[in-house]
Amino acid sequence: MRIAKNVVNSGMIQGILLTDVTFPNEKTAMFNLKIKDSNENPETKKKPTYIVSCTAFDKDLVNILKGVVAGQLLFVRYHLTHSKSVDKKTGVTNFYDNRIVDEIIPGEVLEGKQQVLIPYINTGVCQGEFQEVFINKDDPTIAYVKMRVTHKGAGGRNFISILDFTAQGSVIKYISAYYETGDSICVIYKIETTKRAGKNKINYVIQTLF
Repeated sequence: MRIAKNVVNSGMIQGILLTDVTFPNEKTAMFNLKIKDSNENPETKKKPTYIVSCTAFDKDLVNILKGVVAGQLLFVRYHLTHSKSVDKKTGVTNFYDNRIVDEIIPGEVLEGKQQVLIPYINTGVCQGEFQEVFINKDDPTIAYVKMRVTHKGAGGRNFISILDFTAQGSVIKYISAYYETGDSICVIYKIETTKRAGKNKINYVIQTLF
């Protein structure tokens, strides 16, 4: 089945603003949210904490972010994009996953070790064209699913992003058996982060698909 022109690409996270928002310019705001997983790690018996970076370009959203402070609860609705930049000196191309903010709802400011009574939120839905699946050579229980996703940018223009999602267990077998390049695929995912070479790596882990 081929993909429709209009697709779903929307995620929601709710967590604590880790540090004050930064403003690279008047039209851009960048910030990090700390969110906690709803499930315990079976080895540590603790719920993992993830740090998720987001970027806002909308004028009204940037103005809202000028009024928030570190330690404040934030609800964020976002969409995923993928971009690249080329270093003019070295010629090296760097690729980036972006979480572009569509809505912000500020909450209360937590004082000290004040308990978080509002639940953390971490879920997203993304629809696109299935491209291919790569099995992790070091761990065959993990695979990476490439999707081609269309989204609208400034002025109503359509942009294409190639996004990677992480599949585990039986999801890998199902995708490998039933999906071909160009097929419509829709995944429900959550964000997890891992450390790689001292940097925070974002993973979009598939929870279910259809």
